Amino acid sequence: MGARGRHGTPVADIVGDDPVDFAETFTLAYGGKRWIDKERARLQKAMDDAAKEQGS
Repeated sequence: MGARGRHGTPVADIVGDDPVDFAETFTLAYGGKRWIDKERARLQKAMDDAAKEQGS
């Protein structure tokens, strides 16, 4: 039995044979800044904040 979504739909039925292609196509559907850009900025800020807390 494969992974299922919240309502019992198999995840493979949603994403298809190529999950990477699905994810890339899904993210391109958003206008403006891509979600990965926001996550990269958030990660960088977290790293910077941690370095400041350690006195680096």
